[in-house]
Amino acid sequence: IRNASAHHESVSPVPLRRAPLAGVCCHAFARHALRLRWRRWRRRELVRVDPATNETECTVDAGGVPVSIAIGAGTVWAVTIAGRALRIEPRTNGITAEATIAYPVDLAADDDAIWVADVYGRLWRIDPDTAATVFTTPVAAGPFSICSAGSGLWAADNGDGRVLRIDPE
Repeated sequence: IRNASAHHESVSPVPLRRAPLAGVCCHAFARHALRLRWRRWRRRELVRVDPATNETECTVDAGGVPVSIAIGAGTVWAVTIAGRALRIEPRTNGITAEATIAYPVDLAADDDAIWVADVYGRLWRIDPDTAATVFTTPVAAGPFSICSAGSGLWAADNGDGRVLRIDPE
């Protein structure tokens, strides 16, 4: 991705009559290969639920209120109000890596990257193997929602009512 503010070819706005309310797609209850669902729950916990029985399989203390969760690169990722991006290994239910993110509002994941939107309209790219911040770039006028899809990354800009397609390269 190139800096979206300097290179307009990286971001393609889609005009809307109203500002998007929630986001571009549902990803918070995505299923893992083990067919278990992860949910944000209570104050500091992530809960894994067996969809066949609707029974709680485990809980993970996220160390802060979970803001968003996503599944990518074979792991579960969560961002918290405490400014933490957490990688959770689904086989052990342990937090295996952490990155610091300033004021996260949403999260998306694919096999190559973990994407975090923050309250200031910045997009953070996190390396899924090392949990290191690869880069940050301004994308939106304010808080926005993101979704990773085969054709790129999508963002709903709540500040000015645009839907943006972001080229992750």
